[in-house]
Amino acid sequence: MGGNINENVTAWNYRQLVNEGNHAWVVAKLSSTEKVAIETTAGVVIKPGMKNASVYFKGIEFDTPAQVKRFELLRKKAREVCSGCQ
Repeated sequence: MGGNINENVTAWNYRQLVNEGNHAWVVAKLSSTEKVAIETTAGVVIKPGMKNASVYFKGIEFDTPAQVKRFELLRKKAREVCSGCQ
């Protein structure tokens, strides 16, 4: 999943997530009703209900690392094209 864990992104729309996203993490589905976020940078598991957990369960979902790479490539190209846009 990708997004921004330094902001409360729960009310953000997809465009805001694309433009302001600056971090990636793993969300593991333990069952059909239970999931946890794995913050590999800090080496911790975040469970729903923990302090500040909501930012880890809202973001842009990717199924594979290849999708993340393609997303970043396209986002970079879009920023280059739109850098002069007003």
